[in-house]
Amino acid sequence: MKAERQQQRVEELCGACIRALTGQPDLRYRGRRLHKGLRPVPIRTPHLRTDPEKDDFRSYRGSADGIALRLQLSNPELHSRLSPEDRIQGLIFELLEQLRVESLVPERFPGMKRNIRHRFTQWSLAVHDSGLTETHVGILIYTLAQVAWARLNDCPVLEETDGLIEATRFNLMPVIGKEVAGLKQTREDQEAFACHAGKIAGVIASMANSEREKKPEENPREEDREELSELAAILDLDGGDDLDVIAAAATGESSVFADTEAAYRVFTTRYDGEVEAASLVRNCLLYT
Repeated sequence: MKAERQQQRVEELCGACIRALTGQPDLRYRGRRLHKGLRPVPIRTPHLRTDPEKDDFRSYRGSADGIALRLQLSNPELHSRLSPEDRIQGLIFELLEQLRVESLVPERFPGMKRNIRHRFTQWSLAVHDSGLTETHVGILIYTLAQVAWARLNDCPVLEETDGLIEATRFNLMPVIGKEVAGLKQTREDQEAFACHAGKIAGVIASMANSEREKKPEENPREEDREELSELAAILDLDGGDDLDVIAAAATGESSVFADTEAAYRVFTTRYDGEVEAASLVRNCLLYT
């Protein structure tokens, strides 16, 4: 129960932070997912996903700050219109758009900048420790994320994995270097940025697919068949297929209740009130 109360407190604090930054009063966490009213907010970028058993409070704050920036600085209609139809390209495009808004932290919020950097760093180390960077597709996507983050934020790539990505970066930059530079130049213009991001997504997806086609079909290894699912594990932890599910279904079954393993929680007391029962009954009926 102590852990649950602590988690609830963290979510309440992060929810309050997001509401304050965005000016949207109906944003709050329910069942460990951010909701706008009764509907979950789509979070398709992996480093914004948090795990209470692994992540510290600063990671939660970094995630909350990243979500707030996305809600403030990214036009969802424009993003949807410009996003590639191909699944892999779309996931890469999604990641780059999130990195764009995270590079636009106002100078008056140095704490936010530190939180976001901390969260991205923790996610990067977790991906590396999980072994996802040991496949061709995994190291390709990971290298792109590190290079794009470093370029957009004018900082070096993560020191702990600098050597790991060196060869992939050496092969990748001659192909997408011009577009990566374009990301930095257009980061304050979502539509112009999307042109460069879309081209990068196309190149990376093509490289991933061509590598898979090189492998002999007669003796495919299990890890080769799972590379695309590993790509999804790096880029799309949210799945996105159930984002339009209302938190409380009309059947009486609640997805939020199920997500919290049947642990009932009070999410808001906004509409609670106490009324003396006798005041609701006409005097002539009180003693009949």
